[in-house]
Amino acid sequence: MKKIKLNTLTLDLWDSMSMPAVADNWFNYYLINQSGTGSTIEDVRRHYSGAILRLRSDDLAGAVIELENADYTLQNMAMNFNPLHCAWACLIATIDSEPLKSYDHDYLMEIVERCSADGLTAAILNESLEDVKKNSNQSSSTSFLSTESEWIDNPSPEWNEDVNTLLRRVNVSLTPKTKSAGRKKGGVHKSSTCRQTSNLHARAP
Repeated sequence: MKKIKLNTLTLDLWDSMSMPAVADNWFNYYLINQSGTGSTIEDVRRHYSGAILRLRSDDLAGAVIELENADYTLQNMAMNFNPLHCAWACLIATIDSEPLKSYDHDYLMEIVERCSADGLTAAILNESLEDVKKNSNQSSSTSFLSTESEWIDNPSPEWNEDVNTLLRRVNVSLTPKTKSAGRKKGGVHKSSTCRQTSNLHARAP
């Protein structure tokens, strides 16, 4: 158990060995959603880069999946839903000796906002996540987060032109569709990583 003292709040965080099974299930669920979609402009760029790579390999189906994931990422951004922050919140055992009431994404984002207002920084959050991943005996948590990082480490110099070409070839619009307007945050997302492993999708535990 790790203790974090913010300005007024005191957090007790689970470590990889003491985390309850339910918390661990949700922790990994949100990490997989972060890997499959994400919630930042860097994640959008990652999906575009992945789509470009697949287009160059004539994998149009894979390119479409990446563009759909980019669309989901934009929706996450619009709804202020951050799967990585939710994963961190799953590590909280107690806040001022009070246990968490739920692992629902809305509740967890409220917890993150409350902690942020009391001094939680991105550095503290990321350090806590890295500690758990480093000490975890489960390899799935880390592998999902690193699989596609090379797509944004070496972007194509013709990136903008490639994106326009890609959109014309697959005829996909990134404008949110009516049918997805009621989509739940943290719902089922397609990802190229999951697609390569027998169409595994991230579903709530």
